[in-house]
Amino acid sequence: KKSMFELTADNINQVPLSRGIYQIYAKSKGKFIPIQRFCGTDTSGKLYIGITDKQTLRRRLNQFRLSSDANYNTYNHSGAIKYKNRPIIQQTLGENHILYFSYIEDENPEELENQLLQQYAEQFGEYPPLNT
Repeated sequence: KKSMFELTADNINQVPLSRGIYQIYAKSKGKFIPIQRFCGTDTSGKLYIGITDKQTLRRRLNQFRLSSDANYNTYNHSGAIKYKNRPIIQQTLGENHILYFSYIEDENPEELENQLLQQYAEQFGEYPPLNT
């Protein structure tokens, strides 16, 4: 079972300095926010499936956190920028939503990321919202 953590600086600082894949989720009032997809509802609240390329999981998650925060002018994560700059996403998730993350350490994460994206697309007909 994967552990899930709130997307905070303290939690990210506990993430290992290794490569892998990470996933971003949205919760509200302790429950995952269901997301309407083309071919069904994703009840897991999954917003993004990401990979560390030449960086560590810790660094990449921190880039997502800073790039998604309206209080920072950080623009080094494309998924997080979509999250921050598209008002419809904020409206859909609601003002009290909280972002969470999970991760899997993997020294060659490309294949795993591709597999997870394909599984998601097979189930819902498209990629998670911030991957498109």
